[in-house]
Amino acid sequence: MLNLFMKKKLLILLLLVGLSAVSLQAQTAQELLNTGIKKIEANDFEGAVADLEAGLKLEEKNADILANLAYAQLRLEKYHKALGDINRAIKLNENAAKYYHYRAVIRDSLKKYEESIKDYAKSLKLNQNDPEVYVSRANSFMKRKDYNTVVANLNVALQLNRKHALAYYMRGNARYRLVDSNGACSDWKLATELGYAPAKELWEKNCKESNE
Repeated sequence: MLNLFMKKKLLILLLLVGLSAVSLQAQTAQELLNTGIKKIEANDFEGAVADLEAGLKLEEKNADILANLAYAQLRLEKYHKALGDINRAIKLNENAAKYYHYRAVIRDSLKKYEESIKDYAKSLKLNQNDPEVYVSRANSFMKRKDYNTVVANLNVALQLNRKHALAYYMRGNARYRLVDSNGACSDWKLATELGYAPAKELWEKNCKESNE
């Protein structure tokens, strides 16, 4: 039989092993989150989903894993699954501006525009200095052909980031539809100078001759 000293020593050892296992599990989940994010950046969305789902098995209440999983599902056009994941992330962290941004884009993809507008507003309430939210909201209004509101949102985005090529391109598209050819050409030219190829095509097709 073990004496009292050995029992206490064994108990301490078991506690230490348990703590080490918890630490290792948390680290593994973080590593899977990191590799998932890297795969998202490399446009490997299937690979990202695999890593993030594995991480979620280790930490089912990790809001960052859920949010990035939602984004990867969004890019794979699995909108309902993405919505479920981002809803879970928001329940875990109601103060993350990016989560509401993601949900707004997902809801746009599901054509739930009234709900998406609320999410854009919530995201901007938490962080009004993110140009990407204004660009996404502009895209939402572009789908509804509200071109004046598109321009208004992109004006703010470009105040926050003067080198946002996509914002110039989108504003050019909206201005063209508002019969503002000079404004459209100016924006497409700026987007072209920033290296955005689709803008170059539109500028050459609609503006080049008038500027020669």
